[in-house]
Amino acid sequence: SIEHVLGCNTAHEAWSNLQDRYASISKARVNTLKTEFQTIQKGGDSIDQYLSKMRHIKEQLIAAGEFVSDNDFVVAALSGLPREYSTIRTVILTRDTSISLREFREQLLCAEREADSMVNTLAHNFSGLYMQGSSSQSGHSHVSSIKSDNLPI
Repeated sequence: SIEHVLGCNTAHEAWSNLQDRYASISKARVNTLKTEFQTIQKGGDSIDQYLSKMRHIKEQLIAAGEFVSDNDFVVAALSGLPREYSTIRTVILTRDTSISLREFREQLLCAEREADSMVNTLAHNFSGLYMQGSSSQSGHSHVSSIKSDNLPI
């Protein structure tokens, strides 16, 4: 920091130089946070882990003096959800009334339970097919080539 103060004739000039220097750093940090906020993906995280990461970024933006509305949060969170959440995304984005963050979380948790249930049902069905294929007498069953360790669990 001393290099930004050397050569200044007054304390005011030195202070102005420091302010300009750190304002630009914090603006760059704000832009990075905004980008993260708008592009974060749920990936393999649970809904609660995902929303917690988003809240952390939101808190940092607010601490930097940026306003983040609940609607901004909802839209950003919905855009980072995988394909199996497309129905809930459409339902929430097309609402005429705003949704509270609490209700938003509850709806996502409900959608998460449904998605998990669907995966478990598929896994159960595949393992049933595998068992049928293994016990078939023909030996030509394509189903028997499905290995249980490849199930989407």
